[in-house]
Amino acid sequence: MTNASSIQIVIDFSSINPDFQEEELDAFTRQLQNEIRDVADSVYRVRMSETPDNSKSALGSFILGVLKAEVTFKNTGALFNFLSTRFGDKPIELTVKASDGRELSLKASSRKDFEYGMFKAQEFFDQSQK
Repeated sequence: MTNASSIQIVIDFSSINPDFQEEELDAFTRQLQNEIRDVADSVYRVRMSETPDNSKSALGSFILGVLKAEVTFKNTGALFNFLSTRFGDKPIELTVKASDGRELSLKASSRKDFEYGMFKAQEFFDQSQK
């Protein structure tokens, strides 16, 4: 975490399509990374060394279907709106991490879940600023 006024959001969308082959999921991860750049302060693929041993399969040294985005308060809503539009009816998992080490885990599989997740992430962000 590089900035105390930002939070990291780990986005795990590896379960959106169980029929994806490794190469397809890798290509989808790269495409999504490019799209998220428009709404996040930074976004990158998660390396094997950043995750627990029981994580999903990997291609090379990256975890397939997992991205980490860093956002400030003003971009939290934009990121969740993007995810809601893109994955409104698909299951994804989010882990929101504050600079003080606290974490909030969220699961979303509907637009309503994303709205609730955005509210909780913004609430979490506000608490990390106190």
